[in-house]
Amino acid sequence: MAYCLITWFAIGILFEIASYIFRKAEWSLLRATLTHYALTCLGFIPLATLSGWFPLRLTFYLELVIEFSLIYLLVWVFSYWKMKKDIEQLNQELKHL
Repeated sequence: MAYCLITWFAIGILFEIASYIFRKAEWSLLRATLTHYALTCLGFIPLATLSGWFPLRLTFYLELVIEFSLIYLLVWVFSYWKMKKDIEQLNQELKHL
């Protein structure tokens, strides 16, 4: 049980650390996105495997990376679109001041 708690704790820490990547103002969006993707994908899969969530099969991991990548891309595109729309709205409001 302690082993599971430690790996679950590590997963939580991983995603907490990953959330800070987009706060680095000096990084480009591309660099932040690629770093966040690599950290979450390459960090989560081994930790989830150690937790016993995934079977040890190569085909499973190939499918997992593809699915993870597609979901990540969809979330990123939606987030980008939403932020761009919000920024455009703020710019319009600033023009009317």
